[in-house]
Amino acid sequence: MLATLLLFTAFTSSMEAAHDVGVNHAVRGTIALKVQSTAIEQTAWTVDLMVSMESIVRENRRNETAFRISPEHINYPVAIRWRQKQPDSAYDWAVIARHQSNHDIDVIDASLVRETISYEVYGVQWLFDAHAIEFGVYYDRGTRLNGRKQYWPFDYFLAGARIQGRLDVSEGAYLAYDTEWVAHRNSSTELPHLDISGHVDLGWSLPGQRGQMNAFLRTARLTNYQFLGDTPEHAVMLGMEIWGGESHRSQWF
Repeated sequence: MLATLLLFTAFTSSMEAAHDVGVNHAVRGTIALKVQSTAIEQTAWTVDLMVSMESIVRENRRNETAFRISPEHINYPVAIRWRQKQPDSAYDWAVIARHQSNHDIDVIDASLVRETISYEVYGVQWLFDAHAIEFGVYYDRGTRLNGRKQYWPFDYFLAGARIQGRLDVSEGAYLAYDTEWVAHRNSSTELPHLDISGHVDLGWSLPGQRGQMNAFLRTARLTNYQFLGDTPEHAVMLGMEIWGGESHRSQWF
């Protein structure tokens, strides 16, 4: 992430923190840092780089102070995207390759420490001004709870779609969403063969010269929280985001 900031000057970045309001005592909040850079820009196309860190915070234990922040799960998505600019059209289109690895941290269960949810997504995107759509195949290559390493594709994840968007409700107020739908081979999940995750925000935006600050109320659904097929967690959170850069179709994902 630091190299991205140093090498590429055309970038947008954001950081956010959200805290559960008391609905879910297993998930107490989230912390996220994101940076997106334009590595190469030509008249008709660009190459974009994206680096993120998404951490999920657990409830503190009895022997821990009330001020301690205790991340229990962390996700690392990184991506490269070739984007075809279409200024005279309603959207740009792009092809993307994204790697993500999810890790349990600050846990004592050896099987959870051993397991790594890891996969690549190879897909196509349509990037509009107010929303974006992605379809892709998921190349699953994680380590299972029993220690088995997965090298071949389609052992668990198969293919999926992701939709992001933001709707300005009134001056300052907005509705934002980020949802992911992934088909997989496990028939024993809450929704057989399907994961649905993401969040919906109702927020208020305060714009500045180079970015904006957002305060929001979020409803979130987390799948595969500690292991593949884990029961989804649901949370209602209050949060704040600081976002810097220029609003453009390239901001999505």
